[in-house]
Amino acid sequence: MAKKPLSNFQQLTTSSREIVKTLSQSSDPLSVKELTQISPLLSKINKTTLYRNLELLITREVVRPVMVNATATYYELASLSHHHHAVCMQCLKIMDVPCSQEQPHILQTRAKGFQTKDTDIIYHGLCAKCQ
Repeated sequence: MAKKPLSNFQQLTTSSREIVKTLSQSSDPLSVKELTQISPLLSKINKTTLYRNLELLITREVVRPVMVNATATYYELASLSHHHHAVCMQCLKIMDVPCSQEQPHILQTRAKGFQTKDTDIIYHGLCAKCQ
């Protein structure tokens, strides 16, 4: 599934552009805490403002949330190619896992007449550092 390009980037606020910039420089999804640790600018803005900017970016389909569990949300650019995630159950590090839209579970749903728009598979386990 092709993702939309980062359109209307110039119309974003400074904070929103900084979120996009910070996410684009990361190889993995980031939590709000990680965003504020990486970016000096984001560390200075009010958390409510940061969440409002994230919601705006999600609405505009520039950023997508990655729900690790009921309490942990990470964020990544929506323009990334299709992939899944692996989450360490001990340190909560989240990593991208490449995949194909032609995986068996997608083919099986297609064979039943179901048109899959998106998948979000999360593998839970222990990362190399926590093993």
